[in-house]
Amino acid sequence: MAELEFPLVFDQCPNCGSERRIVEILLEKEREQGRINKDAKATVMIQNTAIVDPTRAGMALTIPVLLTFYDICADCGTLYCVLAQLQKAMPQMAPGKQPPGFLFPPGNPRGN
Repeated sequence: MAELEFPLVFDQCPNCGSERRIVEILLEKEREQGRINKDAKATVMIQNTAIVDPTRAGMALTIPVLLTFYDICADCGTLYCVLAQLQKAMPQMAPGKQPPGFLFPPGNPRGN
C-alpha cells in the first residue's frame, strides 16, 4: 500500500481542471479592499474524521484526526477537497452523551 505524505493539496477541480475556487476568489476581493488580513483562510466546509477504534479512544491521550477542507469550483460548481491534513487531537466527551461520543475542534487549515 502506498504511503501518503500530508498535507495533501488539490489545486485543480477534479471535474473540469479549473484552478478558480469561489471562496478563494471572495477572499482575494476582501484582501484587495483591505478588509481582511492577507493571510486569512476560509473554506466552505471542514470535515473531521477520527482515525481510531471508538472503543479504545478513551484510553488514548491523543488520537489521529483527518481534517478535510472543501471549496467549490467557480467554473463548474463541483464541491471538492482542496486540502487534507492529519493532526493529533485530544478526545473530549460530547456534552450530555455517553461514550464513545467525541468532539474534535477544527485546526488551522495550514497547520500553523
